[in-house]
Amino acid sequence: MDKLAMYLIALAAACPAISIVSAELHTTDGQFNDIVFINDDLIFRFPRTPLVAESYTNQTMLLTYLQGKLPLPIPCPLYVATRAVPWQERFMGYRRIPGKPLYRETLAAIHDPTALRGMAMQLAAFLHTLHHLALVDLPITLSVSDGIGEWEALYSGFQATLFPHMRPAARQWVTDHFERYLQQAAQFTYQPVLRHGDFGGSNILYDPQTNCITGVIDFESLGLGDPATDVAALSSYGEEFFALCLTTYPEMQLMLERAHFYRSTFALQEAYSKPKLLVDFLGT
Repeated sequence: MDKLAMYLIALAAACPAISIVSAELHTTDGQFNDIVFINDDLIFRFPRTPLVAESYTNQTMLLTYLQGKLPLPIPCPLYVATRAVPWQERFMGYRRIPGKPLYRETLAAIHDPTALRGMAMQLAAFLHTLHHLALVDLPITLSVSDGIGEWEALYSGFQATLFPHMRPAARQWVTDHFERYLQQAAQFTYQPVLRHGDFGGSNILYDPQTNCITGVIDFESLGLGDPATDVAALSSYGEEFFALCLTTYPEMQLMLERAHFYRSTFALQEAYSKPKLLVDFLGT
């Protein structure tokens, strides 16, 4: 039985009220999930590992809690199968948020100053609201991420996995870069907030007709941590656009040193998660 057939059987058993007219499986859209589009209106995520399956319970609770609390649409779990079925048949389903991914090159092709200011305001307001939610009200207890221990572990992973494929000059740059940053204890004294954790262009949707942000998706990395991780992703749109964002969320300016470090590791993290796709950065 192929994956799509297995997923459709699981959906029919758990959600018999859904009349499935069309179904399309995407196995490359997400790193940890298979995505099934139903009737061009519903999106169902199925886990690729038992660990991801276990995470669906917390994700569902957090996404449900966040409904109506953020200034942009986010996924709203309508259909959930988590505990009572084998992990391969667990899923989370929600209505599809319209829009196209706002990649950096996509934003660069937009030259309307009014539209750019509006989009910057929308994204900055989203992060400001998310980062300032009261943590005591969260429906579950979350551990804190983005601490020095995680970065030390990631650095060790780079050394073991990536260094053998890198030229000496590149290895030395990474070594100097990480060891200099990890020795700055002050960089790890931030106040943890609820942060998205993967605020990149593939997870930010916009309407090409109106040049307005239509929603934010993929909250798999949502958790307590450093708000600068989201600032790093937002700043990757370029200095001019980020300056527009600062007018709505000026406190981001204070996070830029951490954000710049995080952003400098994006290519390494991409290569680390997909060793066969070692990017050109590693050989420079």
